[in-house]
Amino acid sequence: MNKKVMIAAIVALVVGVYVYFLQVRTKQEFLDRDKNPSTAVKLRKYIHNKLWRDKAVENLEETYGDIIHRKNLTDEEYAHQLHLKLLEEAQEVMTAKSPEELASEIGDVLEVLDCIIALHNLSRQEIEQMRDKKRQTRGSYLERKFVTTTESVPGSFLDLYCAQAPDKYTLIID
Repeated sequence: MNKKVMIAAIVALVVGVYVYFLQVRTKQEFLDRDKNPSTAVKLRKYIHNKLWRDKAVENLEETYGDIIHRKNLTDEEYAHQLHLKLLEEAQEVMTAKSPEELASEIGDVLEVLDCIIALHNLSRQEIEQMRDKKRQTRGSYLERKFVTTTESVPGSFLDLYCAQAPDKYTLIID
């Protein structure tokens, strides 16, 4: 084996062992903080203000000794946070860079949707029936029809629909 390669491998091994023991020592110092406050590691605090998965809190506390401050939400607060989480997860679907990451993020979206369904005492069967009915009457998105502009008779359904959301549908004045 080349001498430089051997030296690099030994250095990498030594650094790896050092980092490992530093992490173990730091974790132990953290866990011993109540026994000897003078040697305790100073914790870094971050503001999150967001909904977390149930087991993530306990896993971080048990595995790393992190302190996770939390509160239980009312139904109204929970519904709001689920809607925010849905937007967050949908954004992550948009930025996924591989099929595996995309599948994982879509799974997260489905998990949030399941929680919204449970909160509102809905059933997947009921939702699937409504989805199928809409698909039969309006179709799906599989044909990729992207609408750029519409022209409608004043007072028609489409005209009134668009006029109710001027921030979403800009009226073009000729």
